[in-house]
Amino acid sequence: MLAGAEAFRSIPNHGSHLTWWTNDGLRQLNLLLGTIFLAQFLNGYDASLVSGFQSMKPWLKNLGNPDSDHIGLLNAATYLAGLCTAPFAAFIADRWGRKWCIRYSSVTNLIGTAIGAAAGSGGTNGYAMFIMSRIIIGSGLAFALMCSPIMLQELPHPKHRTWMAGFFDVAFIIGNFVAAWVNFGCSHLTNNWAWRIPYLIHIGPALIMIVLISYVPESPRWLIKNDDELVAFEYAEIQEALRMERETKQDTWKNLSGTAIISYYYTSILKLVGITDTVTQTGINAGLTSFTFLMALFGLWLTQRVKRRPQLLGTWFAVLCANIGLTVCTAEYTKTKNKGAGIGAVVFVWLYNGAFFVSCGPIFFSYPAEVLHYSMRGKGMMVWAMTAKCLSVFSAYTNPVAMRNIGYKWYTFYTAIIIVTGICIYFFIVETKGHTLEEIGQLFDGKPLETSLHPELATVEYKGKGDSMVQVRGVPDEENSLDRKSES
Repeated sequence: MLAGAEAFRSIPNHGSHLTWWTNDGLRQLNLLLGTIFLAQFLNGYDASLVSGFQSMKPWLKNLGNPDSDHIGLLNAATYLAGLCTAPFAAFIADRWGRKWCIRYSSVTNLIGTAIGAAAGSGGTNGYAMFIMSRIIIGSGLAFALMCSPIMLQELPHPKHRTWMAGFFDVAFIIGNFVAAWVNFGCSHLTNNWAWRIPYLIHIGPALIMIVLISYVPESPRWLIKNDDELVAFEYAEIQEALRMERETKQDTWKNLSGTAIISYYYTSILKLVGITDTVTQTGINAGLTSFTFLMALFGLWLTQRVKRRPQLLGTWFAVLCANIGLTVCTAEYTKTKNKGAGIGAVVFVWLYNGAFFVSCGPIFFSYPAEVLHYSMRGKGMMVWAMTAKCLSVFSAYTNPVAMRNIGYKWYTFYTAIIIVTGICIYFFIVETKGHTLEEIGQLFDGKPLETSLHPELATVEYKGKGDSMVQVRGVPDEENSLDRKSES
């Protein structure tokens, strides 16, 4: 008997020898899944906007020239809103389906964008309107952040699950990339449209999402409609996994391994090393996002060829080295105003971000979703999202204040976080590459999984090099067994 990932790879399938764009069903599915990537694109786009706005005088003027405390609160408001709404997202996803979370995220983006773009116009309180906009948008981003990784684990063809889940955070980098270059282009404007145009761009992806999400499958049911052995096998695994969960029902609120949030204000970093011109700041930031995008694509390519643990450990060591280099160069510039040290600090920021996204780009969102059982996935991702939001609130509010008061010394706080996180990765991260979602559950439960087309027990047997048979055991009716042969 052949089981596990080896059996999974050996099972013939209608699309095994086809590229997805030549198969009508896979092409339609994958293009529709682009709607989910749009949710993360918006998340990345939004995350990069306010950082760029901080160097724009029209935005600062419209908001009443907020100090670092108010800017910190402005950014923290987005994450606080997400922290409050994440539990509702888990309930809605489990009760009415994942797609309603994407719909809510789209609607809040539309409403929040309209309010934020009007901030400071007609004598209104610009800061109050903009923070209200951040709260509304943040509440929706939490819904998308929690449900999108789940959908990208449950919906893609099994052969595409790894790279599609990994591409999710690449979509975040693409959003960063677009926002940085839009900010750079609009920074040449001297009126209020310098920041209103970038903010209004939220509307386009949100409208596309709200229209197309209705056409995205709600669950993996689409797998079952294709009468082939791969579908039978995966359906059998899902059935058996659910049966085992019913028999050994336990508390599903498990402990999650967290990932540290590396968050800093790029504008503040550049100011520390003497770069204060708006166009120069936005231009360097645009270049950074381009480099980060390429590194995230490299990380996605690496994920298909390297196991999770070596990828995380190797790149995490690179992140630590970049963090130390950034701290040393910034300290040297602060003390001596050495231009070379300032340039070195900018280079290490690029290496810092690039190394981080080589591993965390494709793994940060996909790993928590793939290690959770089906019944735990919604609640578990809610806990994960709330943890991430708590860390983001802390970073968003404390970073500008700490950078103002202690400057480069604040980087050493992140040095400690990186070291602790690296130790946690080494001791607690379980290797999941090459396993189906149901098999990953075995790695944590330590229980064998038998594959069944029904709640009864079943096995997958292989006869010879090119012949395979999926045979249901424990079902007396001959019609309830599946016996197929295929040429390899």
